[in-house]
Amino acid sequence: MRIVVYLALILLTACSSTSPLIKTAPPEDYQLKQVVSDVDYFIGKPVRWGGKVIKVNNDDEYSTIQLVQFPLNGYGKPMATKSSQGRFFSQSREFLDPAIFEEGTLVTIFGTVRSAEIVKVDQRSILAPIIEISKFHIWPEINRDLAHEHYYISPHYRRYIGHGYYGRGRYYPYLY
Repeated sequence: MRIVVYLALILLTACSSTSPLIKTAPPEDYQLKQVVSDVDYFIGKPVRWGGKVIKVNNDDEYSTIQLVQFPLNGYGKPMATKSSQGRFFSQSREFLDPAIFEEGTLVTIFGTVRSAEIVKVDQRSILAPIIEISKFHIWPEINRDLAHEHYYISPHYRRYIGHGYYGRGRYYPYLY
């Protein structure tokens, strides 16, 4: 019985690999719209924002990621299906590899507001805050096609999605 308890604890701690800075919002959870309205007031203040990577730029001093902001869920993951408040930049003195931060990757950034920059999107200029990165988390892409690979055949020769023969799940309406 002890072995089962220890294994359960190990598995639970292994699943919680996200930093507490990413999981929980700072005490004053400043939003992108607030910061854009008065960037000078928010310089040096901590923020936790997330979004989808647009592009990565590396030069001798900084690596800069341009992101489209999306609201975060309870775990700090960007919800790309919700509406965005705009764009922001995040910078680090460390090299951020464009192969890892490829376009479309979901990222959560914790850092401080450093300044702002005007960026041109199509024919419109917008103000985008620049965040100095303290911590970041890259969210793995969920492959929805893999759900169809985890099925079981019922005695009625139908595909069954679930855990084991008596698991909870659903039957596909067609015969296999």
